Order: sequence, then structure tokens, then C-alpha cells
Amino acid sequence: MSTKKFSTPEAGDSFRGSKKNRGETSEEILQEWEGAVETVEEKSFTARLWDITANEPYPTETVEIPIEDVSKNDRELIRPGAAFNLAVVHSACPDSTGETFGRVTFIRHVRTAEDMARVERKAQSLIEFLGLEN
Repeated sequence: MSTKKFSTPEAGDSFRGSKKNRGETSEEILQEWEGAVETVEEKSFTARLWDITANEPYPTETVEIPIEDVSKNDRELIRPGAAFNLAVVHSACPDSTGETFGRVTFIRHVRTAEDMARVERKAQSLIEFLGLEN
């Protein structure tokens, strides 16, 4: 599996997503993944991604993400095994055409039993995918 550099989609790419309004600004999630950090370098980290939008049970790709693309508050959380969400978001104000950008958000804790069950299912899928079962 080759490592890809993360980039936002080109104009004209279309994905389904949820819309959120923040005052007069609206945001639409165009594509979303769950990720797990594999390695950390000085200026970037590599991670495995699960495509949430397509509901993929196995990691779909490995990507390299620049550390500068992570908020300063989350950078201390970048370490092997750390979980995060990666989203391609379109944000628009009524008086502008908007912008499309990537958002990386590290997960600080699992919130519900359902979240934990989903993580356990994904971990089991990864174990099976890698052939690590006893």
C-alpha cells in the first residue's frame, strides 16, 4: 500500500455530506475518514484511514499529513496509535463563494459504549486484514 499526500478535492468533485450552519456561515462535510497515526516524523506523520463516507470496514489508504495542518492544540496528541478524524469541508458565507479545506481533529477520548464497540470492530477488522489472528 503506497502512501499518498493528503490534499483537498479538486473543484467539481462531489461527495455527499452533512451540512452545519454556524451563524451565517454554512459548512458541508464533503468526505470524512477516521484515522490512526502510524509514524511521526519532524514535519509530517503517516496514518491509516477508514472511509466513513463510504462505510469501509478496512483501512482504505495510507496518507502523509503535514503536522502544520493540525491545530496547535492537537499537535501534542500526534503519536503512533493516536486516533483522529479527517474531513474535507466546504464552508460558505452568504456573500462569498466559500472555500474547501481539510480539517484534522484528534480524538481525546471515546465517548460512548457504541463508539467503543465501533473502535473494537475496526481493530478486529484490521487484525484480520493484516492476518494477525492467533
